[in-house]
Amino acid sequence: MNLKKILSNQQLRDAFLTDCVLIIECRVQSQKGLNGLAIKNAYKVMTRMTPNATRQATQLLIDDFADQLEPFLKKFTANKSKDKQLAAFLESNSDVIADSFLQVADKKAHRFKASAVFTLYKALRPHAKKHVKESIPELAHVLHKYLVTPTGIEPVSAT
Repeated sequence: MNLKKILSNQQLRDAFLTDCVLIIECRVQSQKGLNGLAIKNAYKVMTRMTPNATRQATQLLIDDFADQLEPFLKKFTANKSKDKQLAAFLESNSDVIADSFLQVADKKAHRFKASAVFTLYKALRPHAKKHVKESIPELAHVLHKYLVTPTGIEPVSAT
């Protein structure tokens, strides 16, 4: 079963999205230094302009991200005999995953060229790969929570 199909279950999708938004919010709050301050301020501006922006953006991107993750999840399932944890497996592919996610985000962001959100995205984009790569373990945890069973990638629960 593929990830996009699994996420077509609305209850599971809502719970999955909530956890993904939490990853983003925690990542933003954990930023330090001048770059961290810039990220926090940009995030604050964005959420003031559109209070549910993070969830809306995640909702917009989730199916395309699922498509990007699918080959990795299939490979993980096919190689389950190696007994490698999903987080370690995805981390070992974090450069490729981050690049593919950012290509998707870049394409979607261009739809909003005339908006303030695009201006913020453009300002923060040069640092995005680092942050996406650092988020892979948390993403793997969420994927594991909802989608990994002893037999492979399939729905576990929506709780």
